[in-house]
Amino acid sequence: HHPELFLTTQVPMEYDPDADTAEWDTFCENILFGDSLEPGEMKRHLEEALGYILQPWRDIPSIFMLRGAPQAGKTTILSILERMLGDSIVTRKFASYGGQNDHATAGLVGKLLLVDPDYADGDQLPDGFLKTISEGGQLTVNPKGTDEFNFRVRLAPMILTNHWPSSRDYSGAMERRILAWDFRTVPVALRDDRARARLLSPEGLQGALRRFVEGFARLHARHWEGVGREGWVIPDECLDAAESWRRHRDVVLRFHQDCVRPGEESYSKTDAFEKFNEWRGNEGVGGRWSRRGFLERFDTLCQCTPRDGVRRYWDIEINVDFEE
Repeated sequence: HHPELFLTTQVPMEYDPDADTAEWDTFCENILFGDSLEPGEMKRHLEEALGYILQPWRDIPSIFMLRGAPQAGKTTILSILERMLGDSIVTRKFASYGGQNDHATAGLVGKLLLVDPDYADGDQLPDGFLKTISEGGQLTVNPKGTDEFNFRVRLAPMILTNHWPSSRDYSGAMERRILAWDFRTVPVALRDDRARARLLSPEGLQGALRRFVEGFARLHARHWEGVGREGWVIPDECLDAAESWRRHRDVVLRFHQDCVRPGEESYSKTDAFEKFNEWRGNEGVGGRWSRRGFLERFDTLCQCTPRDGVRRYWDIEINVDFEE
């Protein structure tokens, strides 16, 4: 960091290009090497993502999603970012941001990272809000006690979760923003408090920062060279994780794939909605669904047509007890 660069953000720790990276490298081996077929690529991709988060350039619209069992390493990654970003990180439920003109949004001015640390099963993503902040868009904020103003967002959104969150934005624009990791194994080393302490020590953090800076340099170069998806070269396992999210985020599509088959029955819209709620109860799928919201999506998957003056879903069978 130098004054002549006119930067408004600074990582509150010294950068050493020759720092020892052993603690960070060992951590990556434990959270990514378990059953990974491409551990080196997974490590590279994570370092590039964390490097991108640490700086204010937001030309690549991105939403970072880390899923895994408890003690799989997500919280340790958050602890590293908290120490590196200091006051530039906001840890808060995304549900707190009900729109572009609420008081809570004023707390995002000048921040680099917004983390929802515990997304519950069935929770809906605030799709429009996330798309705006992930691309460095403009928000209008209304702080208490003063006039509203506009500001350009410079933070990245990150979701830590044990379950894939739901979404009602089925556009390709939302899908392209998602960068997902699925940490399936619980690393034995993280049960050792001493190993975690070494990683979060000043020396361990300097090594991690070195890897993140190197990662961002690679990403930035590829972006301007037109390589990959705006610079991201995504490992197959992360592509699989994103595909898993796509299936789980579209609850109505999951219901259609699991329960609807060609048949000789017919169903009213109310019948279909009742079957959907029965399936959600059996599957433990949470969240709030109105009849209208369900039908808006279901009608894109299954046609409701008139016969003899009666409008129904014809020639199908909806069975919530279907087995693969």
